[in-house]
Amino acid sequence: MTTSNNATQFQCFVHGLLPDKSLQHVLQRLQILAGNFDFDGDCNLYEHEIVWHPKVLSLTENRKRSDDTVLRIRASSYHGQNFIKEDRREWKLFTQSRPEPPVLNTDRVRTWNQRAVMESNVEGDIFAYLDMLGYQPAFEYVRRGYQLPIDALRVCIYRLYKLTLPRKASSAVPLDDSLEPPWVVEVTSPLTNAMGTTNMGIMIDRLSGFIRGLVDLIAVDHVAFDNKIKYS
Repeated sequence: MTTSNNATQFQCFVHGLLPDKSLQHVLQRLQILAGNFDFDGDCNLYEHEIVWHPKVLSLTENRKRSDDTVLRIRASSYHGQNFIKEDRREWKLFTQSRPEPPVLNTDRVRTWNQRAVMESNVEGDIFAYLDMLGYQPAFEYVRRGYQLPIDALRVCIYRLYKLTLPRKASSAVPLDDSLEPPWVVEVTSPLTNAMGTTNMGIMIDRLSGFIRGLVDLIAVDHVAFDNKIKYS
């Protein structure tokens, strides 16, 4: 088992909800902004994410336990017309801090979320590695939809799916079984250092302006993205 690229960096992001009836309008607008990106209108985002918690969560009688941070692994689960087998996926191990809230009442306005991210590329048996660290799967899901690169940003439009069989992405069924559930729109920057977050945020604001009226992209309440397991 080996890992790499494990330095802490930062990511900027915003989210929005898109009614199903507006999906094609937004995809057409984004395709124009994406320039020469080869996009045929079919789904090209299939990501399987598994969230891991420590195996032992209870407190000891004699020692106060510090809050734990959840670990996450993510990989593409589908390519072309076939599901990628679990042991052939390129899993990425990562952890995220709670995002910083937007800043609106200073000279340096920030209208996006940003958070610290530490991630590693993994070679070897990621499941055996996390088991050795004392972690176990807590829950998992699949994101299925569309992704396009615009400038340095990644734009994803997806719906969430739950798995009926553990670790089997092919068993995914819609999390929301209503007739026309909305799509989640997620815009994320590449990882950058703390000094680079302002430039990434400016790109996000510019993109948000281009599609405003079709979908409103906002900074979500930072508490909703808390990644700590709290014991007090």
